[in-house]
Amino acid sequence: MTAQFVISLLCFAAGFGSQKLQVAGEKAVSVLSSLISWVLLPAVIVAAMSQLHLSRDVMLLPAANVFVVGTLLAIAALAARFFGVKRQTAGAAVIAFGTLEGGSIGLALVLSLFGTKLLPQFFVFDIVHALLLFTVTYLVACLYGAQGKLSGKLVRDFLLGPIPMAVIAGLALNVSGVHLNAAIASVLNAAGYLILPAVLGILGLRFTFRKEYLAISLALTFAKIVLGYLIALGFVLLFEPSSASRAVILLSSCLPPSFLTLIFAQERKLDSGFLATFLPVSALVSFTVLYATFELFPALL
Repeated sequence: MTAQFVISLLCFAAGFGSQKLQVAGEKAVSVLSSLISWVLLPAVIVAAMSQLHLSRDVMLLPAANVFVVGTLLAIAALAARFFGVKRQTAGAAVIAFGTLEGGSIGLALVLSLFGTKLLPQFFVFDIVHALLLFTVTYLVACLYGAQGKLSGKLVRDFLLGPIPMAVIAGLALNVSGVHLNAAIASVLNAAGYLILPAVLGILGLRFTFRKEYLAISLALTFAKIVLGYLIALGFVLLFEPSSASRAVILLSSCLPPSFLTLIFAQERKLDSGFLATFLPVSALVSFTVLYATFELFPALL
């Protein structure tokens, strides 16, 4: 997995260099985004969900997600109010702090640390987070934003998109008792290892560095990691899930903010300039810190 991490960092450098040299732009971002959304993610989701064994332990994953996200949003909102952060920046910070980038950074970490064995539990956790993202988090963005009406366009686009459809397809195979051929399953799972290089390529192409936001971005990143872990630790100590679900809950709760919060911020006229620096900084720092920490101290999971 070290080789994959190095290759991924090289993809970020290539993307950033291409942006500076103006040899690649929005078209490259669009191609990579479509590759992730329509090919790579659906491939690994179908393979994982088709092998999922539903149980009480699996049902704890959605509950953990709601608990972690709700607590992070509440902490961020209270902190923004306490420090008197202006409304647009506060809204951007709150929605970012209360989200988890599972589909790319989280998936890459799970694959890097555990291979494919935890993917079924991870996707249960992540799909619930996606539903929260397009409902609760989007509502919070609307409350902080300049516009007053809650649009359902993004929610509809998500529900009819490739990721939920892949979940449905995988569960349909699971319920019907159809088992994927081992060779097909291996090919689908292998697609997951291409996700991190593609995501970091996009981050390089989109990275906008503003010095005034660097310190707060780093502070929020480490605060998010620590608080997310402690909140999740409280949940797993209380409900005692299996070792696989425990690892997924603890790891996923430390993840950096969702990249989709930038879209919410732009639509609701929040401080998207802050997120343009915070999101890539947090993604790179979080991935490096989490990978190194849990690789060196696996007992933390």
